[in-house]
Amino acid sequence: MNTNCDIWGASRSAGGTWSLRALTSTTLRETSPDTNGVDVVFERDNFFGAPTGSNIARIPLNGGLETELEMPGEQYNPSLRGPFVVFESRVFTANPDLYLYDLVSNRFFQITDTPDARESLNDVTMLPTGEVRVAWEARTLFSSASDLYSATFMAPTTNTAPTAVAGPDQRAVPGRIIHLNGSASFDNNTPTNLLLYAWTFVSVPAGSAATLAAANTIAPSFTPDIPGDYVVRLIVTDQEALSSPPSLVTIGDNPAPTADAGPDQLVIVGHVVALSGVGADPEGEPLTYAWELTGAPAGSSASLSSSTFANVTFIPDRPGVYTAQLTVSDVLGPAPPDGVRITATTANGYAEVLLQQASSNILALPASAVTNRGNQNALIQFLSHVIVARQSGDLAQARQQLAQAILRSDGCALRGVPDGNGPSRDWITTCAAQSQVYPLLIDALAAITP
Repeated sequence: MNTNCDIWGASRSAGGTWSLRALTSTTLRETSPDTNGVDVVFERDNFFGAPTGSNIARIPLNGGLETELEMPGEQYNPSLRGPFVVFESRVFTANPDLYLYDLVSNRFFQITDTPDARESLNDVTMLPTGEVRVAWEARTLFSSASDLYSATFMAPTTNTAPTAVAGPDQRAVPGRIIHLNGSASFDNNTPTNLLLYAWTFVSVPAGSAATLAAANTIAPSFTPDIPGDYVVRLIVTDQEALSSPPSLVTIGDNPAPTADAGPDQLVIVGHVVALSGVGADPEGEPLTYAWELTGAPAGSSASLSSSTFANVTFIPDRPGVYTAQLTVSDVLGPAPPDGVRITATTANGYAEVLLQQASSNILALPASAVTNRGNQNALIQFLSHVIVARQSGDLAQARQQLAQAILRSDGCALRGVPDGNGPSRDWITTCAAQSQVYPLLIDALAAITP
């Protein structure tokens, strides 16, 4: 160990044991250490006992390469807060002034400049705002009196290139003006409104003569003159002449929204019919809806409950075919309409249509979905008997025959699995197949039940 002062560090283990280790080991005197928890700065005196020739050095707290601050003259009495070192120095004057050194950018800044006074550092505080508050004592030459001062400084930062933000992509139609906006661009030390803006076309559709208006402002504009994509580039420059990487925005054709009026329906005269419309827009723009009843049986006075909602209703008052049309529009206009066909019948006619559809579905079932072909044919016979009984006016017999068919296809709907062996065994043996038949039978039973 040498006879001069070195800098030591102490650490405490999780078990509470303290340990010491030397951070420096030189033939020079090293004093006045301070740390921010990451680095240690200290005063290094090249001439023992005298401040002349003193410098400030820095070393990582956990050990590593030792460096000196890159500035002329002598420095002493360092105070380290965050990445900033505040210290006294005789760089340009015979009397000490205060300086701030930025460890990130390796730049120094003079805090005081008073040739006829000597400043001594008193306290340095890093504020939550990122500002540095410095307090010091100033003593006039040839006087024993002194005064205390404090000042708050914005922490210096390394200038970085700004970031250009040309805004979101847009959709347009020829002849309608497009407004661009670069107000989301930013810089670390130049306000957004003081950045320099440069907008240019990267590409336009072949044959376009479009031009940018106010291309050197934050919010230029142009008018697309033919269909296609227009790609615009924005570069911003800060007050220190650093320019951003380019930001691109694309203004392209506006795809029309699409309308879906829903599936065709078979309904009963006098019952409420619900029409559920769906509109979709590729850009997610707000949509408006317009329904129209475009066809109805002769003598019908049916009307829609509304024409401007996505979901509307009406009550068919005559048997026959009704047609409705849905048109959806975005901010630029309507989409091609979509139509739906609603067939209204009497309760008996409705039941017969359902039974015929159920019979067709049963007939089309594969062998793996029924117990055997005999039971498959028996189900179809049940439904044929229902139709004959209904046409003869024997509704009780019709309901009895229909209940028998329902009993052989209701396991999945009522219990989650097809019914197995037993007196009520399902003849349709998969839930997928039952879903093609059971709902039709239930609706038919409701139609012929008073």
